[in-house]
Amino acid sequence: MKNTLDIFNLNLKAFGLDISDQALKLVELEKKKKNQIKIRCLNETSLKDDVIKRGVVLKPDVLASSIKELIKKTKGLNTKYVVLSLPEEKAFLQVITMPKMKEEELKNAVKYEAENYIPFSIEKMYLDCESTFSESKKDTQEVLLAALQKETVDSYLEVLDLAGLVPLVLETESQAITRSLISNRKDKSPRMIMDIGASRTIFIISAGATPRFSASIPLSGNVLTEAVSKTLKIDFKKADELKRNCGLKRKTDKEKEVFDALIPAMVDLTEQMKKHIEYYHDYAQEKGFAEKDIKEVLVCGGGGNLIDLDKFLSEQLNLPVKIGNPFVNIPNHKQFTENELSFTVAIGLALRGLEEHD
Repeated sequence: MKNTLDIFNLNLKAFGLDISDQALKLVELEKKKKNQIKIRCLNETSLKDDVIKRGVVLKPDVLASSIKELIKKTKGLNTKYVVLSLPEEKAFLQVITMPKMKEEELKNAVKYEAENYIPFSIEKMYLDCESTFSESKKDTQEVLLAALQKETVDSYLEVLDLAGLVPLVLETESQAITRSLISNRKDKSPRMIMDIGASRTIFIISAGATPRFSASIPLSGNVLTEAVSKTLKIDFKKADELKRNCGLKRKTDKEKEVFDALIPAMVDLTEQMKKHIEYYHDYAQEKGFAEKDIKEVLVCGGGGNLIDLDKFLSEQLNLPVKIGNPFVNIPNHKQFTENELSFTVAIGLALRGLEEHD
């Protein structure tokens, strides 16, 4: 089987499908008059704990059935072609420096250069790349390298086949997230994006709408809920309700109890963020980039709804922290769900399908 995966190529209309450990989310977009983007359909369903674990498909037949059922109950969905996200914890994403060359030559050359960066056998990986903006010398270019293990990718392709879908693009979650949250792609200022999911958190350093680095850690929305449950000695459901209602507020006694339960995990989270911000600063300094400092932090994912999270992180990091808007590229949209932040990946995937279809 070939060693390249067409992560960056798409020619047909497709909807975005986000598959995570605990849920499925799909979004299809369409363009109206004057190139206005509208949401054609948006839907989600939960998955049982034993279907996917840390990005590994354990029950492909059950997952395929869940996808088919979600599609069946989604009114307005009119294509079998899909842009699919692959689990960030199973992906390798790195910006590398290559000599300037044509795209076809670059695709071939990157297979050999990738051996210097990927700690796995290249024969067991799918690879793809695309040129990104560069502050390098005139004879070189910055290239975004994406690599995923064939075993992982093939398992998701099997599921799509069982579900009767045709994959047009497979890309990492970080690529979809940056596309969803960044509106001004000409602004190449470095940002940190943090996607807090139910089972893991993704850190992304981006320049414009292009991710430069990404990392995944197990600290997640469920970890925060479990901290409240364990500290206050209440069941998970009640703890989740308290977490949502109190967040990081500290006015009432109950809010202070929840805050105290959350603070160890929050300290760990901020330390992880500081480490990745420092890493990027050192990298940018080594490469001689004009902009070395992170401009701001954007928060998304279902865990991003935690009350006062942006204020807490801003105080800890001494940086502007904002709750991301996954609909920033879809002006005047009507609200489909209260938990819109959790659709960030699916919206980014749907935007990819819409852009390339044009």
